[in-house]
Amino acid sequence: MKITKELYNLMKEAGIKNYPKESCGLIYKKGKKGIPVECKNISSEPEHNFLISASDYAETLCKGEIIGAWHTHCNCDAKPSDADRQGCENTELTWFIGEVHKNDKGEVYFGENVEVLAPTGFAQPLLGRNYCYGTFDCYTLLRDYYKQEYSIDLGEWEREEDPWLNEDNYFENKAKELGFELINGEPRKGDIFLIQIGPSGADHVAIYVGEDKILHHINGRLSNTDVYGGSYWQIRTLSHWRHKNVN
Repeated sequence: MKITKELYNLMKEAGIKNYPKESCGLIYKKGKKGIPVECKNISSEPEHNFLISASDYAETLCKGEIIGAWHTHCNCDAKPSDADRQGCENTELTWFIGEVHKNDKGEVYFGENVEVLAPTGFAQPLLGRNYCYGTFDCYTLLRDYYKQEYSIDLGEWEREEDPWLNEDNYFENKAKELGFELINGEPRKGDIFLIQIGPSGADHVAIYVGEDKILHHINGRLSNTDVYGGSYWQIRTLSHWRHKNVN
């Protein structure tokens, strides 16, 4: 895909209008044309990230096949971040990235450079990831670990931030859907722990990787391993699960 005048103009208009928040949208196919649309950025940190809601995605999909996505960077160049590259891989779509700046006179302007990003097979290492909800978070780390270690594809779903606040037992229900079964016993490599960090219910998942260590990713920290036994993480664990296809 190539950037069209229509897409460029929409990115420019939305980027300037929404600055200093990132703008975002999708591109759907109509006949032989790609039609760009603007979507609402529902990220909790819209100055640094973007997140398109499931409802906006579904609404666009009703108009035609989704063939691309676009967003803007604010106060930095359009060069794709690791989160951009991984997001592009996850969606299997062509991404377009623009840049919006403010000059010394306080004027907001759209940069001339627009980066075009296509899936290439990029895969971010499990350790040392920057947190970006929906692209690099505790679930995507679990998904990537299982694909790498066990060739099990846990899949992905459209999700808004903090869904456990709107649905009771959100993590427990998802664990069952993904093929995990509740365990009461000593942990084995590949088991997962559902952990409560916030005020109510499970809101975090960690993977037991052996030698009394867990692999996990929390907001504000790079993905890493921590000691489990006797630690904060064990104290805050609500339940212990094992996938039915991992022996």
